Amino acid sequence: MPANQREKLHIPMIVPHLQGRYRERPHMLRVAAALKQLGYRQIRVWSGADAGRRFWIPTTPK
Repeated sequence: MPANQREKLHIPMIVPHLQGRYRERPHMLRVAAALKQLGYRQIRVWSGADAGRRFWIPTTPK
């Protein structure tokens, strides 16, 4: 994944690219838990076209 796409992740955008253990795709809660372990934190954007969407950003800026 390119570096500029890793700065702001949206779970529904990355789930289709993952393979689940027991189903075809992993559950979004499991993906969120994995992102937390990787050092991402959740934010919610309330303005513009992304109104109400949750995004995951790295906790340490690069």
